[in-house]
Order: sequence, then structure tokens, then C-alpha cells
Amino acid sequence: MNFALKPYLLILTAALLFSSCTAVYINENHRAPGFVTEQIAGKSITLIATPQVAVREFVKTYYAAYPQDSLFTQDILLRLQNTLSPLQVGSTVLTNFQVDGAALQVNSLNAAEIEKASHVFEQINSDYIFNISNILVGNRVETSYAAGAGPGGASTQTSTEFCVVAFDVQIWDRNSKTKVLEFVTTGESSVSFFMFESALKDALDKAVIHASEFIKTGTTVFNK
Repeated sequence: MNFALKPYLLILTAALLFSSCTAVYINENHRAPGFVTEQIAGKSITLIATPQVAVREFVKTYYAAYPQDSLFTQDILLRLQNTLSPLQVGSTVLTNFQVDGAALQVNSLNAAEIEKASHVFEQINSDYIFNISNILVGNRVETSYAAGAGPGGASTQTSTEFCVVAFDVQIWDRNSKTKVLEFVTTGESSVSFFMFESALKDALDKAVIHASEFIKTGTTVFNK
């Protein structure tokens, strides 16, 4: 799917599934037949990323906190490592900032794609590769209305802006060169008292937590 359109389709889908207290923050796109995440237990994991970030909103806030996209992707990998490790998803969870996972952004590897991706598999010794890609920073606005008191009372309208961070997680079995799972995780945080950077980092943290919990438990619905 087109990189520019995919995250916005995700957010539109997620918005339709919101309830007052919980929301669907995980969209599963691919699962190899018979694969369950319990198969990762006891196996080694290396986290890599495709360094491009689509910054649609919170542009000034984003670049003030992360002057280069590579700093944001490194932050994602480190937060994911620190969240996955205590959950004992794998025996070891490592990060590799040098390997670009762009060659793994495919549904399956044919002979030509295996050749293109060979450098990724050669530089990593872990059993599984988690590739982070299609990273988006955006927003949504939630509007609520309250009826006025008494006959003829004026109604009031309140709008709340949310920072939204979303990214793909592709899990590859390095030995078989097979993509076993792919999903999109989303996190969001409301902006309070013009604290835009706090909202950005909280949204990122939630996206990471949602991804980790999904891998561990299969949960797709979380509290807002």
C-alpha cells in the first residue's frame, strides 16, 4: 500500500472503532499459517527500523525533539527493547541501528528480493528480526457537545487535539527468511496546556506498549 495513504487509512479505521473508554489500537495485516507468537519464546530477537518518518502534524514539536528521523527511530527501538525484555517475549532482545530494514518491506521474498535483502540477514544473527517501518506522526481532533441548561440555553462545544503515532511491525524468521507476522500499532495522547512534546512522547510510548502487549498476549483493545 502507498506509504503516504496507509497510516491515514489506519487512523480512519481506528477512529470508527473508538468507544468511550477503550479503542482498537492494533491492526493485524499478515500472519503466516500456523504461526503463534509463543513460538518466539526462548528465541533471540533483533530490532531494526526503516529510518523514514512521515511527519504530518506536530512538525515543529517533532523536529525540536528529534532533529533527525534516525533519532526518532532509535527512540522507538530502545523503548521497544525496554518494554519487550521484561515481558520475556524472547531470550534476548537486541537493537541494531546500522541496518536499514527497507528491503524487508515486502509480503514475501522471491529470488530477486532475497538477493536485495541478503545484507539484512547476513548482518543479524538472531532467530527473529523485528522491522519497524511506515512510521507516522499525525493527529486527530475529538469534539464533544453539551446542551445548554433550560429552554433556549446555549450549547457548548469542546475540542481536544490528540497526537497520534503509528508504525508497522514486521516479524521475520531469519532462518527461513519468512515474514511470520505484520501489524500496525497506534498510540495517542491528548494535548494539555500546550504540552505538545509531552503528548508526542506519550503517544510514542503507548504505541510501543500496545505493540509489546499484542506480541505477548494477542490483545488488540486497550484503554485510551
